[in-house]
Amino acid sequence: MPWRSPYAPHPATLEDSFGNASLPDALVPEWSPAPHARKVSLKHRIQETMGCISGTPHGKEKSAEQMDAIVAICRQQCNMLVVMQTGGGKSMLWEIPALIGFEGISIMVCPFKILLDEQYERCDAAGVRSHNYSISKVVPENMQNIFVQVEHIGSDAFIQLLASPMVQCIKRIFVDELHDMVHGHLKQQPRWDVCVRQFSALSAKIILMTVTCPPLAVPHFLKPFNMHPKDVLTIRGPTDRPEIGLHAIRVLPTLQNIPLHHIVRALHNRLEQHERMLVFFNTKWEVETFSKASGSAVFHSNLWEAGNTKAHNLDRWDSGDTKVMACTTVFAQGINRPHIRFVVVFEPDLGLPGHHADGQLCWKGWGGISHISGRHIDNNALHGVHLHEVP
Repeated sequence: MPWRSPYAPHPATLEDSFGNASLPDALVPEWSPAPHARKVSLKHRIQETMGCISGTPHGKEKSAEQMDAIVAICRQQCNMLVVMQTGGGKSMLWEIPALIGFEGISIMVCPFKILLDEQYERCDAAGVRSHNYSISKVVPENMQNIFVQVEHIGSDAFIQLLASPMVQCIKRIFVDELHDMVHGHLKQQPRWDVCVRQFSALSAKIILMTVTCPPLAVPHFLKPFNMHPKDVLTIRGPTDRPEIGLHAIRVLPTLQNIPLHHIVRALHNRLEQHERMLVFFNTKWEVETFSKASGSAVFHSNLWEAGNTKAHNLDRWDSGDTKVMACTTVFAQGINRPHIRFVVVFEPDLGLPGHHADGQLCWKGWGGISHISGRHIDNNALHGVHLHEVP
C-alpha cells in the first residue's frame, strides 16, 4: 500500500470543498509554528512565481483546484490524482515547485512526443533547469525537471539512470495524459506496464494527471499503480464543456466527397481570423486526398519530406496560412491549441475513437464536433448552417 502522509486529510476533504482557494489547515505539517501564516505565505510565493512566468505584475491561479494541487505537491508526501481540463494550468504543477526552491528532481512522463517537447520548452523558458530525455540520454547532474516519453522508460539507458545515485534525488513523478494508459492504443500498453513497474518501485511521490476521469472510474485508473482511492489525494477540477455541441450528419456518398467539402467550406466561412478547425479521417490516403483538393494543412504519421513535415504543416495552420487541418488520430495525441472552433470527424464509426473525440479534443476546442457519415442519405444539415450556405 502506498505510504500516506500523517498530515494528509481524507481525500474527501478536498472533494467536498471545491471552490475554496486554499487547502484545509490539516494539510499544514504539525511542526509548522504558524500554520495559517505558512499557508498564506506559500500561496503568495506561488502567485508571485505565476506572475513571473506569465509576465504580469500580479500572478493569479487559473482555478482554486490549480492552487490546491500546487500547494499539495509542495507539502504532501502522499500520491495524488489531478483531474483538470486542458488549458487548466497543469504545467504549473511541475514548474512552480522548482522555481520557489523545493529541492529534488521531478520526472515528467508523457506518452506524446509533440506535447512533451512543448512542455519541455515552456518549462525551460520559465527558468527551470530542464532536460528533454528524448533528445539526449545524458542527464546533467544539476537538472530540476526531466521530461521523458513512456517508450523510453524501459530502455537500458533509463534503467541505468534509475540505478545511479541520481535516483535518490527524484522526489516527484508526474504522469500526464493518464487516460492514454487506460484507453490508449494496445501497442502502447506494454510500455505503460514498464512505466508502472519502474516508478512504483521508487520512494518518490507520484502525481497522476488526466483531463478525464469520472469518479466511478478512479479505481480503474489507480489500479495499475497498486493505489487505492482512500490512499490518494484527489483534486478534481470542472471538466464539463456545455458550450460544445455534438452533431451527426449523414450525407450522400460521392467519389470526391463533395458534401464533405461543402460542409467544411460552410464552417470555414464562419471562422474568425484567430479560429481554426480540424477534419479527421481514418486513413492517411483520405487525409492526403482531401488536402490536395482543398489546400488544407495535413497531419499524419508519415510526413517526413522536406517542406511537408508535421512541423511545417502545423506552422501553416498556426500562422493562418490555412485555417483547416486535415489529419488522422495522430493529431489527437497531445496537440494542444486553444483556438479550435470546429472539429469534423469523417466516418467516425471506422476510425477516431470516442476517447479522442469526446475525452481529448472536447477539452481543447470550444465550438462543435460534427460526425459526418457518407454511408446513408439524409437531408439534414449541421444545426446552425443553413442549406443555402452549402453550395
